Amino acid sequence: MKSLLVLISALALATGCQAPRPKNLGLTQSEGGNAVLKPCPESPNCIGSHYPKDQEHFLKPIKYQLPKEQARERIIKILKKTDRVNLVSEEQDYIHAEFTSAVFKFVDDVEFNLSEEPFIHFRSASRMGHSDLGANKKRMNEIIFRFYQNDM
Repeated sequence: MKSLLVLISALALATGCQAPRPKNLGLTQSEGGNAVLKPCPESPNCIGSHYPKDQEHFLKPIKYQLPKEQARERIIKILKKTDRVNLVSEEQDYIHAEFTSAVFKFVDDVEFNLSEEPFIHFRSASRMGHSDLGANKKRMNEIIFRFYQNDM
């Protein structure tokens, strides 16, 4: 049994634990007609800022007081200075990045929505598994801290 666990772990390390890019990414229209990120699933491995009624998955959005383009560039610079991040999309009101864990190569999708000034809304979700042990919430708190510290 022990050798089977070692074999499974070695295989996971060798191949990575990547799942295909989910189809539930990007912006959608809210009932009010605003562009919003999609809601988190019921699993605890997601955190976002668009749905305050979903307290299990909610963090306040990033509020900014500088011009929108500068806020957007600040987020992009933070992402580019972060290890194991692949910037997938850098649109005017939408940014999508993939974060890959160091050991098992799990991929988390992190999205930003800048369409509702003066807020940057976000959603950070794991592609696989049920629990992320708080990794997405920790990541977003770190990005928020770096944004307010002007870490560029």
